[in-house]
Amino acid sequence: MKPDVKELLELAKKATPGPWSYGKYGGIYYGDNGPAIGSCTYKDGSHTENGINNEQYITACSPDKMIALLEYVQELEGTINKARIFVDDVMPQIGGICLQDYANMNELCMALTRLEKRND
Repeated sequence: MKPDVKELLELAKKATPGPWSYGKYGGIYYGDNGPAIGSCTYKDGSHTENGINNEQYITACSPDKMIALLEYVQELEGTINKARIFVDDVMPQIGGICLQDYANMNELCMALTRLEKRND
């Protein structure tokens, strides 16, 4: 399933801006010493290895990083669309020209061959 880049970009722009950091004892924080944004802990505050991994992953996907990534994806999608237009619209014309050039060259070669045979 292709993600909805526009929707993800809108959500990233609404979230607490980055950078985010992973706390020494767990948790996700705004900046290096800012307020806590979230945590993947049990109600008693204990962590599991999976919870720590999730916190580190969420920190790596802070809105500033996601916005940059999603804008890059949009740029790549634009480039892909331009390439599709080139392939769909321009290449057939170029291909037609090449085929016509080939036909013309073939006719010229055949005419030269006929002239050579006459001169022999």
